[in-house]
Amino acid sequence: MVDETERFREEIARERRKGKFTFAELEDKEGNLERLRRFLAQAQGRDTFGAAGYARAAADVEGCAVVLDLFAQEIYERNASDEGRERS
Repeated sequence: MVDETERFREEIARERRKGKFTFAELEDKEGNLERLRRFLAQAQGRDTFGAAGYARAAADVEGCAVVLDLFAQEIYERNASDEGRERS
């Protein structure tokens, strides 16, 4: 799970470097976050012994949500400024 959350953060960092601030990219990343949340819920449901790693995994997934929110804000800001330039 930790590897998946690290990969998620790396993907967003890569999209930033490439300048891919599109709504399609945001939608794709939102789907990835939902997949991580489903996977976490499934893991919790199967965890009959109360594995110690769950708290870290849950915190990592929510950290991904924060990263995605910041990326979404960037996308909206960049697209709004692009629209403003087109109207000028």
